[in-house]
Amino acid sequence: MLTPGLGAARVPPESEVSAQSVSPSLFIAALLCPAAINKNTKPQPLAITPAQFSLVAPSVFPPSPRGFMKKFLLIDGMSTAYRAFYAIRGLTTSRGQPTNAVYGFIRMLKKILKEYGPDHVAVAGDSRGPTFRHQRFKDYKATRKPMPDDLSSQIPLIRRAAEGYGIPWIAAPGYEADDILATLARRAAEAGAEVYILTGDKDLLQMVNDRIRVISPHGEGTLFDAPAVRETYGVDPERIPEILALMGDAIDNVPGVPGVGEKTAVALIRDHGTLEGVLAHAAEVKNARVRESLTRFADQARVSRELTRLDTAVPRPADLEELARREPSWAA
Repeated sequence: MLTPGLGAARVPPESEVSAQSVSPSLFIAALLCPAAINKNTKPQPLAITPAQFSLVAPSVFPPSPRGFMKKFLLIDGMSTAYRAFYAIRGLTTSRGQPTNAVYGFIRMLKKILKEYGPDHVAVAGDSRGPTFRHQRFKDYKATRKPMPDDLSSQIPLIRRAAEGYGIPWIAAPGYEADDILATLARRAAEAGAEVYILTGDKDLLQMVNDRIRVISPHGEGTLFDAPAVRETYGVDPERIPEILALMGDAIDNVPGVPGVGEKTAVALIRDHGTLEGVLAHAAEVKNARVRESLTRFADQARVSRELTRLDTAVPRPADLEELARREPSWAA
């Protein structure tokens, strides 16, 4: 039985569903109905159950009451899409269009909205083409594997699902999603808001302070405030780029200093405070191999710090009030 007042809603057969052919509500609902996304199931009209309808019904999660401190939720769109893609496999339409990442993204979106009840929400994504980091270091991310085709074909659908919820998807040419998140977080915090960033990327931990926290989706989810960052990584949040400058980042092909791993990097930063402090005292390092490497690759370490330090001044990616929670859009 459907919830009184909602009425019967027809979910179109998956053969009719596309990002262009239906409204966001029916498109999302179709993806959330197993019979509509299982490639082995014959397409047929379906009724949406109350549980399924709750994923697309308007006003499911009302904003906080007026007078309370504004709460911003900023979502790393690419990190969340990747996690959804690998967490759930095997969902496609009969035409072969993968839907697993869309399904997982919506589930995670629903969960985080319900748990944190933000007043303002945005999703940040990467733009096509090189960024300012590629201009600084041409091999930046050169070793990263291309996005799987089964995931890249779902990004436009994920973006449309977010926008169907009334949540803007923001990208800026020449910048990465992390820079957009960092810029919006800084501006919201300076305006007195409470800010939460959902991401699996530890680079964003450098933004953590009294008003900004990072939600890691790993495991059951970890909320990183400044004490949690210090406990986990051994340094204050603002020192995260200094550690990465020394140890490098294989995922993004940030070179760092050869022979310096995470433990050594943390110890050096704790002893000397900053990368420049470490380099100034390189001759005092007891380990001969590390000492030589710090001297030889000092400039490389400085470039690595530039690559891992987030830009918090992306030119107006969005006005903060444009991120206010809106009713879901049912228009096609």
